[in-house]
Amino acid sequence: MTTAVAIKAPPIQLRPHASAQRVVMTVATSCLGHADANQPNVAVGTPEALHQFRVAYRRLRSLFSLAREISRTDPQGMKLKAELRDVTSNFGFARDLDVFLETNPGLSEADVAKVEEARVAAYAVVAETLASARWERLHTDLDRWLDKGKWRKALDDDPWTGRSLARRSLHRRRARILAMGSDLAGLTEHDRHEVRKEAKKLRYGCQFFAAMWPGHEQEIGALESKLGKLQDTLGALNDHATWEHVASATGIDATEPEHLDLDTQLKVAQKLVNEIAAMSPFWRAE
Repeated sequence: MTTAVAIKAPPIQLRPHASAQRVVMTVATSCLGHADANQPNVAVGTPEALHQFRVAYRRLRSLFSLAREISRTDPQGMKLKAELRDVTSNFGFARDLDVFLETNPGLSEADVAKVEEARVAAYAVVAETLASARWERLHTDLDRWLDKGKWRKALDDDPWTGRSLARRSLHRRRARILAMGSDLAGLTEHDRHEVRKEAKKLRYGCQFFAAMWPGHEQEIGALESKLGKLQDTLGALNDHATWEHVASATGIDATEPEHLDLDTQLKVAQKLVNEIAAMSPFWRAE
């Protein structure tokens, strides 16, 4: 594997009283810049670059969800969000294989060769997607929507500030986590995954809007940390499904390793949800 550089998302710079339109434009531009910075190294098969590339587009899709008051007034926005999700799904299997190789160092040479062969094919799909007319058209449509979409006029006609947009979106995500996560052990696997997605969106939202609350860096960092741990803990519950998917697709002979005890993981995750509930939301500050 190549050791080319991967670029992490830079901090987003916003003034405390930025307009809602300015907030959306700044965050969207940052997400697209993050993706563009990593795309050259994705093309040569850099695992961490692909990870950051996918993160950039997940962050952009999260912005559409967080700012739903904007995108739902403009059908083109919802169409773009769906297209983003559909096209970037082509990158998922390559990332699964990268993580599989990294987290299973005890694989036999024969099994490593099988996974590597599948990885080469998966990265070929990534390269084909990035070179496609569909990908180019999606970016053209995104740029046009950001520059001239109906959402801009909707915000011009609306007195919302960036902070009011942030408050509503962050409150909504936190409320969903606390409501859905009040009894994680009683949820289905699908519903626990939904809690994980909400935690991810709230964590991204904290990163997007943090600069509008200067002086609250410690609180924001603490919340981000809890949300990240909640994501990781709930994500670990999906290790079995990932193993089965990769093993079936590659034909490896290895025996699946033992995963962490479900009850233990759920207790850890529940403790994190309860700790998040006890934290005072930074966005309530003036």
